[in-house]
Amino acid sequence: MCTRVTYSGLVGLTVLSSATLAPAAIEGLQRVASGLSNPTFVTHAPGDSSRLFIAQRGGSIRILDLNTGILQTTPFLSTTVDTSGEGGLLGLAFHPNYFNEGLPGLGKFYDDVTSGSPFTIRVREFQVSATNPNLANAGSLREIIGVPHTAATNHNGGWIGFSPNDNYLYVATGDGGGANDEGTGHTPGTGNAQDTTNNLLGKMLRIDVNGDDF
Repeated sequence: MCTRVTYSGLVGLTVLSSATLAPAAIEGLQRVASGLSNPTFVTHAPGDSSRLFIAQRGGSIRILDLNTGILQTTPFLSTTVDTSGEGGLLGLAFHPNYFNEGLPGLGKFYDDVTSGSPFTIRVREFQVSATNPNLANAGSLREIIGVPHTAATNHNGGWIGFSPNDNYLYVATGDGGGANDEGTGHTPGTGNAQDTTNNLLGKMLRIDVNGDDF
């Protein structure tokens, strides 16, 4: 039985490898914004079809008005980050209840950045301004989690996003830099990603931003 299954798999691989795959055509390509500096991520607030929020590596978030096609001059948020290596403002996510009055998460959003002294991955929570929907309240910053990098400034991960199933915030962390998840700053023999003790590097973290104690 095992031999037959293995053989069938090999036949399938042979067929696939011999097939000619045509490149997909790109249709309707259109520039929607210019004047940006090192954009790293684009997203929208749940239920908001009129704006795109664009994260820039240097630490600012810009708003593109989809109704007018105009990039707002004033950033939604400007914050200090460490852009050493592959660092900077890397991820952005809006709470599923961003527009839901009376529910936890109203007006809240999250970013994933790196900062120095020591070089650290940080996931942070902010609140939108009470008077201007196109402006965040920088003073509302609350750090959700910090994961230090002990040896390098690359392989930071950076993607964050809410699951539509459980409303938890998922955070992808890099392995800590260098190459092959080994060397200084990496768990000998296994690397950081396979170290399942208290090592948060090279992981997909799941966080309850409404209930966990930060």
